[in-house]
Amino acid sequence: MPRYWLKKCPVCGREFQAPGPMFKYCSEKCRKEARRWQQKKYRRNRKRRGRDYSLKPKPGDRCKICGYDIIYALEYSHEVEAFLCANCHRLYHPGSYKRATLVSRFAYPVKLSGMIYIPGPDLWPERCYLCRQKFTEDIWELHHIIPRKHGGESLGNRNIVIICANCHRILTRANNIINEFLEEFLKSENNPYRKYIDTVKKLDQESNIVKLNIMLRFYDYLSDNWSKVLEIVRESVY
Repeated sequence: MPRYWLKKCPVCGREFQAPGPMFKYCSEKCRKEARRWQQKKYRRNRKRRGRDYSLKPKPGDRCKICGYDIIYALEYSHEVEAFLCANCHRLYHPGSYKRATLVSRFAYPVKLSGMIYIPGPDLWPERCYLCRQKFTEDIWELHHIIPRKHGGESLGNRNIVIICANCHRILTRANNIINEFLEEFLKSENNPYRKYIDTVKKLDQESNIVKLNIMLRFYDYLSDNWSKVLEIVRESVY
C-alpha cells in the first residue's frame, strides 16, 4: 500500500485513507472548513496591510478615470485609491497574468450572434455584444448564457457571448432587473416558444438545449434594449 494512502486530517485530526497523494482532508466538510480558515487569514492579512474588503461603492460614486456612474460595475482600486469601473480597472492592470494568457483562453472558435470568431487580431470582435462599445482584448470577458453550474459547460461555444467587463458586472449583479426583462420577453412575440413557455417557472423545467435557444433570442432582445436596462439600473440605485 502506498505511503500516502494513510494521512492525518489537519482539521479534525483523524487518520484516513486518501485516494491519492493530493488529498489533504478526510471529507468535503473539513476541506470547506480549511478553506474558510484560509480566507479569514487572507482577509486579516490584507486588513493589516491597509487593504480592507469593506470598501464598496455608494450611490453617487463614479469611476475616477471615465466617470462611469453605475455602481454595479465599480470596483475599488488600491493603487489609485479610488473607485474605477471594471473596464478601466482591467486597463489599469494590462500586464496581469489573466491578460497575458488571453489567447490560450480563446483557443477555440466562439459563436457570437450567429457569427464565428476565431482567435486572432483580425477576427476578434470590435464591440461589446450588449452595449456595442468599441473595446480591445484587454477588457474582454466571456459570459456563459446558461451558467456552468447548471450544465452550461456541456453546451459548447453557443453558450458564450463576449462582452465588456462593465456589462458583465451588471449582468451578474443586477439579477432582479435582468429577470424582469426575461419575464417580459417570455410573454412577448419575440419568444419562439411563447405558446409553450411563457414564464420563468416553465423555462426552468425545460432542457438546457431549449433554454439556450430561448436565451439566445433573449440576449438579442436584451442587446436591443440595453440602454433601457441601464436607465432602470441607475434609477434602482437611488
